Amino acid sequence: MNLNELIKLSSEQSYDTLVKKLESQDSTFKKQAVQIFTAIQNQDMETHQLIFLYCLQYMDIKTTFNIFDRFLKSLTNGKQICHKIDKLYKVADEYKKFMIENNLAIKAIKAFEFACRSLEKEKIGLTRMHSMFVELCLRAKMYKSALRIIDKPLIHLEVRSKIDEGDFYNFKYFCGCIFLGLKRYREAQDCFELVVQLHQKDLYQVTIDTCKKLFFLGIRSGETSLHKSISQMDVISNKLINVVLDVYKQSEKNLESFDQFVLMNEKELQKEGNLGLARQLRICFIIKELRKLMRVYTRFRIEKLDKEIKVNFKDIADLQSEINKVERLFKINRKLNCIEFNQGEDIDHREQVLIPLKNLFELLKSVKQEYEAENEKMIIERIQQPDVIVA
Repeated sequence: MNLNELIKLSSEQSYDTLVKKLESQDSTFKKQAVQIFTAIQNQDMETHQLIFLYCLQYMDIKTTFNIFDRFLKSLTNGKQICHKIDKLYKVADEYKKFMIENNLAIKAIKAFEFACRSLEKEKIGLTRMHSMFVELCLRAKMYKSALRIIDKPLIHLEVRSKIDEGDFYNFKYFCGCIFLGLKRYREAQDCFELVVQLHQKDLYQVTIDTCKKLFFLGIRSGETSLHKSISQMDVISNKLINVVLDVYKQSEKNLESFDQFVLMNEKELQKEGNLGLARQLRICFIIKELRKLMRVYTRFRIEKLDKEIKVNFKDIADLQSEINKVERLFKINRKLNCIEFNQGEDIDHREQVLIPLKNLFELLKSVKQEYEAENEKMIIERIQQPDVIVA
């Protein structure tokens, strides 16, 4: 092997000729990767990306992962590496797996982001490097770091990137998981809905995982029917999903049954990575309860109770006290006739609303009964209004 010739071609940016020479010497790189790397280690890694890449693909990641990191950070110009991007994917995937297995994912994020930025300069579109970067952010729970890539407009697909449909859906799946971690549920649902459109039998396991997450998200947003793509798949026969669906249908009667479901299926949910999402579903049941309880509350004006009912309501002070408790927990928008929570409000805070609201509801039922006795027609007109919308 004539290393000087390879270095000269690389320096002159004769990449097509260089690739042919490298391919013809591939067997030599396989046998002598460490020796060749030692011979060129003093050369500029950025200038000679392809030569270093051919060495790295045959070197042991366990002892040289620091070199892999330095290599990815050297890709300031993606023009050269685009000539053999498939080999870059192979090297990067080995590095990614090693870092994840050794709980070092957070240390690899910067290198992969650097590589993604370099490739974007070449307008090569979506690559597997983008998917690996987002997956690393997910594993390290660095959700906001992933936004630097996924919050951009949809990255286009190019033939030069050598990715297939499965790569694209993997990328969208990881994006959906990132949005879940950030509690951006609508965007997560959009990503998962796109993924399940590819549901050919046994084609991509990620599609099955996506269906389960999309199912939970659908319940969380109050949907009573399955997404049409899910209903066509075998995943609907999954015991776990059937149990959740039964609990959902009965949720108005028994909120505690869902807690029992999560407790009994905790290990299975955790194994699938759906435990956090399943716990988030409680908000769906809470909102339904709030809608039911607020249906009466938003129709009455406390200042008019004495005049309109014209009866001796001995608990008027208690009623006012309960209303004050409720309104400290969330805002009542009387103009829009809805309950408003601060963005990002946690579930525990929302759940605190239920106790005073239930007390309030019992008092309001008493008001309703007395009012009906006095003027049945007026109360019917007040109660028969559209359901309250919970913002």
